[in-house]
Amino acid sequence: MIRELIWDSTLLGKKIGLLEISSVKPVSLNAALRKASNQGFAYVICKMRDQDTRLTRLLESRGFYLSDIGITWHVDAEHLMKKIRCEPSLSSMICTAQEHDIPMLGKMSRSLFTESRFYQDPFFSKKEADMIYREWTENSVRGKAADVVFFIPNGGFITCRKKDRVVGR
Repeated sequence: MIRELIWDSTLLGKKIGLLEISSVKPVSLNAALRKASNQGFAYVICKMRDQDTRLTRLLESRGFYLSDIGITWHVDAEHLMKKIRCEPSLSSMICTAQEHDIPMLGKMSRSLFTESRFYQDPFFSKKEADMIYREWTENSVRGKAADVVFFIPNGGFITCRKKDRVVGR
């Protein structure tokens, strides 16, 4: 029920887990949290797909707290490419990240994600949040966390992972 997040745990030197819960049962949640404690987890997160007030209240009663709200945006890639082609000034600014861009993107990442869960969650220090985003950015450019990274110099960047032949995330 609690799966260790190996990348996070290794990077931060603290055992971090993801609570995967399918129903609101206090007994099973209590058992999972006891097991996590016995296994040395320092931090456990739970990602909820939808608004489930019963589960939210149960998690809060066990010490969980809201640290982030994730939003997934979708765009038709053909529509996006047409838009970029119609804006020559925009298409000439978009670059595909290469290894030599990693230091610049790593520096850029420290100012782009300050509203993210890692910077807002009191469990993580600013130094740890900086380290997480620096490592994630580097892994994205090197193809470990993303298939391609597009960026606008001194602007921002987007990491893209192919989900299948025609869909990415």
